[in-house]
Amino acid sequence: MVKYCVHAEIPFLKFEDPHLQPWIDSMQPAFQIKGRHTIRDDAVKMYKGMKKDIEVELQNIDSRICLTSDMWTSSQDLGYMCITAHYINAEFNYKKKTISFAEVKYPHTGNAIKEEIVRCLTEWGIRGKLFTLTLDNASNNTNACEELIKYHKHELLLEGQHLHVRCCAHILNILVQDGMKIIHEAIDMIHELMKYIDSSPSRLQDFNTIASGMGLRAKKGISVDTPTRWNSTWKMLVEALTYKSVLTSYANRKMIDSPSEEEWEKAKVICEFLKAFEDLTLIVSAHRKPTSHKFLPVVLSIRHALKDPGWHTSDVLKELGGSDANEAR
Repeated sequence: MVKYCVHAEIPFLKFEDPHLQPWIDSMQPAFQIKGRHTIRDDAVKMYKGMKKDIEVELQNIDSRICLTSDMWTSSQDLGYMCITAHYINAEFNYKKKTISFAEVKYPHTGNAIKEEIVRCLTEWGIRGKLFTLTLDNASNNTNACEELIKYHKHELLLEGQHLHVRCCAHILNILVQDGMKIIHEAIDMIHELMKYIDSSPSRLQDFNTIASGMGLRAKKGISVDTPTRWNSTWKMLVEALTYKSVLTSYANRKMIDSPSEEEWEKAKVICEFLKAFEDLTLIVSAHRKPTSHKFLPVVLSIRHALKDPGWHTSDVLKELGGSDANEAR
């Protein structure tokens, strides 16, 4: 019952729903549902037992432990830090366990991040087992690692010389974000048209009517990109190019501005450009297997791509290639 409650994310209060017991009685009258307080207590007991098992395993392994960490902001604008432990167990199997998801008060300085990491390591009894710490390529994370090395080098392998690992996926994100201004200027008309359609149920309905008439699937919503997520721009362009004829027809019927053929061609080459980075990001974002050995091939493939004359078939790609090449240096 507790496992089902946790995995299905069912609130404890649901177990006191007056309609639940009659439904259970129809299948097994002898089974009596526990109250929400009992379910909660059982869930906490199970959590503590599982946590203890992981704690014993982490403390008893002969190898070092690698940590990955990232900051997360809730809908209430509260800052949280997630810490995940990666290690090889006694059976030589790769394991990944989230060992902390704690609120961290603002500001998220290097010292605040360092203190939370030390607190987590102390709680789990693994302060002397840390090998590497993978973080986003941000200055506060760099400061956190410097603070760890400064005050805890005696607990680190080789006094922390190889402690800080910079997240490759985040580096790729920085590379692409550097060229997003160029991209947004090139595809502004497509963005505005899709935003216009998605802003009203009646407009979306008219769009779907045209799409159905052309043999394309109706949409529950249009993919509109957000400034901070470059892959949302790629997804928007994939959808826009798929529904190009529908978007053009819609704009003509409503007598509003629509992208020219030149702008559609720009969208196509930009979509291909972003697809290459999306593929590379997926390679280094795998979470069930090691990816550090893939870093150098990924970096070299980016370098070769940016130097490839095939990318410079249009002015916008020449500008993009130059922008990202400068950032890559």
